[in-house]
Amino acid sequence: MTILKLETGETATEKPAVKINPTFEKLIPPLAAYEQEGLEKELLAWGRAYCPLITWDGVLLDGHHRYAICQKHGLPFKVEDRQFEDEKKAMAWMIRNQLKSRRNVDIPMRIRMELKLKELESDEALWRMKSGGYECKGSVKNPPVDLPDPQKLFENGEKKGDVRDIIGKRAGVSGSTVSRFEFIERHDPELAEDLSQGKCDDKGRKLTIDGCYNLIKNRDRKTNFKTLGFPEEEDYEVFYCDPYLRCHTSMSGWEEKTFITEVDHLPVADISFPMAALFLWSPVHMLEDSLDLLKTWGFSYSAMLIWKLNKPIDNHQSHENHVLVLMGTKGGCCPESYKPLSIIENNGQGSRHDQVRKIIEKMYPNKKKLELLAHEQQKGWDIYKGDGNQQ
Repeated sequence: MTILKLETGETATEKPAVKINPTFEKLIPPLAAYEQEGLEKELLAWGRAYCPLITWDGVLLDGHHRYAICQKHGLPFKVEDRQFEDEKKAMAWMIRNQLKSRRNVDIPMRIRMELKLKELESDEALWRMKSGGYECKGSVKNPPVDLPDPQKLFENGEKKGDVRDIIGKRAGVSGSTVSRFEFIERHDPELAEDLSQGKCDDKGRKLTIDGCYNLIKNRDRKTNFKTLGFPEEEDYEVFYCDPYLRCHTSMSGWEEKTFITEVDHLPVADISFPMAALFLWSPVHMLEDSLDLLKTWGFSYSAMLIWKLNKPIDNHQSHENHVLVLMGTKGGCCPESYKPLSIIENNGQGSRHDQVRKIIEKMYPNKKKLELLAHEQQKGWDIYKGDGNQQ
């Protein structure tokens, strides 16, 4: 065996015995077919592996694809053996090296690698969150005094923010997309593996995070909502919903309303007629979330009603003096006759829901209607209370 001296001061050997650890190998993103073909042609042209493989105690850390090609064609290669404190440190180095050297890694695999790195450095990550003034969801009660400066824990030097937001930023996606990937890994590890490997579905379409997330939700939600009394008929033509929880009863109590995070999982699209309309309440500062919800349920935005508030509310950016009722349609569902004014003022004749329902009934007098997350049954409306009491 030939012993080689490298410029770094490390020693390398030519054609040594190399051990493959499946756990380590799984951390390496696979090459696309064209990348594999190009690498193989390149190594054959060189007649050897052009840079050393990296090992730790003989276990391969970097160069799995090059090693496989060299074994296949009997090409010589060199090995540089590095020292790490333990397996976690070695794996963390592998991930950082891949993230740094391979910029074309697909987003799902990049998120998975970043999450694995976070797991390997969990204490540091939790401590960094505390240093940024965020309440940790972990339990590092006595962080060791020799933890590194949080500003050095990530290459870009981010100091504040939720770990998922930082991971998302590094992967080029939002923190919520990172959370969706984690959801997929928890509920369907095999699907998460296929997603990370860049595989396609049975129709030849490349798997995506949103697609896999919705697949799992759609797979489970019908059974779950049937047990909660969600209607099963697929012929409702008008939907009405206030998806915000009020913490008190005053008419201007919107500042304390919270978006119901699970409302997007209601299978509204499964029970709507091909031509249908949706009326959805939305505080102004929640407009983006409300439009996303409208789209999730299969409707396209068409217009809005504006409900004037008796007292302005503070949304931390400005004072709002109105709330929106978004109107969405699908299949070209137009009002049968009546077209309302866009601005509604409280006329004292019932609650805001009573007044808006009357407007909807004038617009669509002969359509089958369903009020979602309703409190009481109204004449001419089916309701879904969200607690298993559908009527």
